[in-house]
Amino acid sequence: MNKRLINRLYRTSLFALIFIMLCSVILVPEFHVKAASIFYVDDDWSSAVPGTDPDEGGPATNFGTDSFATIQEAVVAAQPGDTVQVLAGTYVEQVMINKDIILTTTEGAVIQAFPLMDADCTSPLLVDNHPIVCIKDTNNAVVEGFTIDGLSLGDLDPMDGTNTNTRLIGVAMRNAGGTVQ
Repeated sequence: MNKRLINRLYRTSLFALIFIMLCSVILVPEFHVKAASIFYVDDDWSSAVPGTDPDEGGPATNFGTDSFATIQEAVVAAQPGDTVQVLAGTYVEQVMINKDIILTTTEGAVIQAFPLMDADCTSPLLVDNHPIVCIKDTNNAVVEGFTIDGLSLGDLDPMDGTNTNTRLIGVAMRNAGGTVQ
C-alpha cells in the first residue's frame, strides 16, 4: 500500500472514532444512581399514624414510608442497597430477607421468636426448621448487631408444651450469601 492511502485510512478511522465518542456523550441519556435509603424501625411506634413524623424531628420523617414499627415492614419497603436501622427494643417477629439490604442495630435490638413461626426459609425436605431470621435467594444481605432470642421454644408445642421435634433456628440462609455478625 502506498503511504498516502495509509494516511487517509488513519485519518478517516480517527475521525470516525471521535464522531462515535461525541455521539455517545450527546445522545445517550444520563444514568442516575439512586442513593441508598435508610429505613428506621422502633417498636415504640406501634401506635404511630401513617404519614406523621414518628420521632418528632429525628431522622425518620414519615411513618409508613421511611419508618416502621416492625422490622419486616421495613424490610419489605427497602430496595437492594438500602439500610434498615433498628432502634433499641424487643421485636417479636419472624424476619424474612430476600434482597441485598443491610439490617443493622447499634442499640442492641432483640429479635425474639414467637410460638407459631413459619418454616418458609427451609428446604422442602426439612419442613421442621423454623428460623427467626431467614435470608433467602439473595447474594449479599447483611445482618449485624442483633440478639436473636429463641425463648427456648424449639421442640415445644405452643398449645400444651409437649415435644413436637420442631427445630427453632436463629438465622437460616438458603440459596443466599452475605454477612451475619
